[in-house]
Amino acid sequence: MPAAALRDDLPYCDIVRLPAREQVGALPVVDDEDLVVGVVSESDLLAKVAFDASGHRPGPIGCVRERPATARRAGRRPPT
Repeated sequence: MPAAALRDDLPYCDIVRLPAREQVGALPVVDDEDLVVGVVSESDLLAKVAFDASGHRPGPIGCVRERPATARRAGRRPPT
């Protein structure tokens, strides 16, 4: 049985469902070649909900952290 993993291009609402379905607290995130590019935990998901609810809008550093991992690897800049 293959281990559960999240694709790096999944929408947030799909990411939230998989750990609950698999009954795990964290899952690896894999790219198109099934290479692990990170890990998402329940606390990561809760932190995102709290951040979104705060209404905070990021400055320059926050923009870097919020762009997708695929954009960071390709060296692309976030949209302005």
